[in-house]
Amino acid sequence: MLKNYISKINIDNMSCETKSQLKQHIRTRMLKIRTDLSSDFIKNAEKSSLRLISDFINEISCKKGSLLNIMSYMSFKNEFPTVALNHKILASNHRLVLPFTDSDFNIRAFYIDSIGELAVSPLGIMEPDPKTCQPALLDEVDVIFMPGVAFDKKGSRIGFGKGCYDRFLSQNTNRTILAALAYDFQITENIPAEPTDVPCGYIITEKEIFKIKST
Repeated sequence: MLKNYISKINIDNMSCETKSQLKQHIRTRMLKIRTDLSSDFIKNAEKSSLRLISDFINEISCKKGSLLNIMSYMSFKNEFPTVALNHKILASNHRLVLPFTDSDFNIRAFYIDSIGELAVSPLGIMEPDPKTCQPALLDEVDVIFMPGVAFDKKGSRIGFGKGCYDRFLSQNTNRTILAALAYDFQITENIPAEPTDVPCGYIITEKEIFKIKST
């Protein structure tokens, strides 16, 4: 198993090159597993997680004493599903924020009032149209639901290697709550973290909400 393999590796003694190689190995293996997921598995994960995510949102809203600006993403291929979640946010009084990724792989955030406002990117992902959608500043966002390929219980994350989210989240003033959405199998024992990596504070799977101990 991938989890068992990673747990035996001493991350601290690795060179930067070896860490990068391990991250790529984890990415490749995890994407292969994700590609092979059945539609029934994904539907069941979405159904099971929606209640957990809704409770998570409600708890934060109650603590804050107000409605929230919630940044999600439009799931692509077999990413952890967000279609039902995004529709639920739109149907509530909370505001939905979605990312737009430019040609230099920099993320910009936009408010969305309807899925009909989205356009298909060159990569085939549904994204806000920056010409028509209202920009959202990171400091205005209360919660960000992050995608990813693999995570560990320290909050470390592996994406697609472009650094999009790390650059975007480096602007965070610590006010925004960062919560990764992941299938349970995407949580590994140990991921080699780089100084530029921005850890998440929570991981929400189809089974549980896991709070990172340092938060």
